[in-house]
Amino acid sequence: MKGSTACNCEPSCKPKACEYPSWERHDETSSASPINHHHLIRSADFSLRLRDGLVQVSNVGTVSDAQLPAAVAAAVKILLADLAAAPFASPDADRLRHLGLDLRAIAAAERAGLLLRVSDQIVLAPGADALAGRVLADLPQPFTAADARQALQTTRRVAIPLLEFLDRAGVTERLPDDRRRLLRPPTE
Repeated sequence: MKGSTACNCEPSCKPKACEYPSWERHDETSSASPINHHHLIRSADFSLRLRDGLVQVSNVGTVSDAQLPAAVAAAVKILLADLAAAPFASPDADRLRHLGLDLRAIAAAERAGLLLRVSDQIVLAPGADALAGRVLADLPQPFTAADARQALQTTRRVAIPLLEFLDRAGVTERLPDDRRRLLRPPTE
């Protein structure tokens, strides 16, 4: 039935106990394509649990049981689900605002290890920098920003700040002719 609060994201999911907000749940008649939220979140290096109205984040680097307000954690889950399908498709400012992720919320999620803030306007999933390094390692060296943009399947709006981030991290180096080269293999 349309508008049901049932969550059919995986067979073991118990709809009344599902931690995912009702706007993320689907049923078979929903026009939205079902996304297996449990798989997307569990495939990352962290897990989220709802406890006492707060979402707890476990196994995030050296952070143990970091807590975020439930609304922020729910927005981050949606964002991470989007990024799972396209890791370098950083949301624009309107999408972040629509999700309720302002600079403070993004900073809190970044501190918890849930987001990688490349710049004030570019937010990616944790590990996207290492993934970018692996993708760029397959390019003929040196490479142009356009080569990187195409290999990363992203826009120039994301590619340039990401390349600058990788330059600062010592993964890539910008050459005098504006091409770049990989300095060291990417690490997780």
